[in-house]
Amino acid sequence: MQLEFVAIALVSGVLATLNFSGSEVNLGKYSNFSRSMDDEIVRGVNIGGWLVLEPWITPSMFSQFSTSSGVADQWTFCQTLGKTEASKQLQAHWSSWFTEQDVIDIAAAGLTHIRVPVGYWLLGDVEAGEPWVTGDLPFLFAALDWANVHGLKVVVDLHCGPGSQNGFDNSGKKGAIHWDDKKYRSDGSFYYPNVDRTINVLVSFAQRFGDRLWALEVLNEPFISIDINLIHTFYQRAYDAVRAVKPTLRLMISDAFRFPDTNTWFQYPQYTGVYLDTHIYQVFDSYHLRMTEVQHLTQTCNQDRSNVANSDLWTITGEFSLATTDCAQWLNGFGTGARYDGSFPGSSFIGSCTNRDKPETFSQEYRNFLNQFAEKQMCAYETGNGKGWFFWNFKTEVAPQWNYLLGVQEGWIPKDPSQRQYNC
Repeated sequence: MQLEFVAIALVSGVLATLNFSGSEVNLGKYSNFSRSMDDEIVRGVNIGGWLVLEPWITPSMFSQFSTSSGVADQWTFCQTLGKTEASKQLQAHWSSWFTEQDVIDIAAAGLTHIRVPVGYWLLGDVEAGEPWVTGDLPFLFAALDWANVHGLKVVVDLHCGPGSQNGFDNSGKKGAIHWDDKKYRSDGSFYYPNVDRTINVLVSFAQRFGDRLWALEVLNEPFISIDINLIHTFYQRAYDAVRAVKPTLRLMISDAFRFPDTNTWFQYPQYTGVYLDTHIYQVFDSYHLRMTEVQHLTQTCNQDRSNVANSDLWTITGEFSLATTDCAQWLNGFGTGARYDGSFPGSSFIGSCTNRDKPETFSQEYRNFLNQFAEKQMCAYETGNGKGWFFWNFKTEVAPQWNYLLGVQEGWIPKDPSQRQYNC
């Protein structure tokens, strides 16, 4: 995904532009909603793999299936097991994967926010033929209670839209994208039933627990193939519908894989309290996989920092990690290999994945790199109109470069992200 650094110098009312690392960064842009809501830095983690399953985060949930079973996501998990067994397993998972102790640990690590991915079925919106198992709402309410007790603010992120907005397993249903399917009326006009359904879900979320949220994210990562005009119209409808029931609830909108095209939308003062969510990974293509460690750090402090800092919208980097290979088991999908070692279809060998998931084998040099990569990304995403970040993920079963709490424990993530040794 994308982005660099900013600092503001106000002298006699003049906003200055400073130059860092050879890349000019404008330090003087007013954000689109400045002076309309509080200006704070977000430092948080995602609670992924909890209410929305992802095979690579909790492979133990999927190891019961053969790779030829057709299971790939939460839809097929529920479909294959049936509602009774799926409910039994999910209830056990919901009660154990994310607990109050995790909230305590997150707060103790100096973090301020959590971002909780959920599916559109959370409040029981399940149509005929959909295999979703519900019952996760009480667990979300428990998380809201824990966060309140321990001083964390919460973003609920609609990670799974009806019909799937990106075809990824993390949308709930891997495969074809049907979120933007049209349905024709008898007069020849058409509408988007899944978009309409999404709006209704967001309004229900806002009514049911909007007062307990720091922000509501209207839809995670709608894919680049979806017409950008439809995305804009959807965001406008979501803004109007949610604000009609919760006038001061902050909203986050995905860049839809089209940063910076989307960062000029919803400008202040016509719109208030809107944050752009961009996701920055240096791992999902051969170009990034072939980078040296120095090149990864350079991209963070130059291109990525600059993009975030100079965004016309206040921008939150809603997902990033420390991974520089895609070696984590099933990161690219259940039963699917890695581009890095050439086991992903159509890829060629770059390097070995051996011991990439074993922190006890990490050299001190590599640990130092992870430390720099973590802290420099934090710096980059807090610069200028970059208003902070959510690391993906709070923890994992077998992917250490994606595990924030493990990183704190192992020492490559700072115990207090406001006290950093490395900055861009």
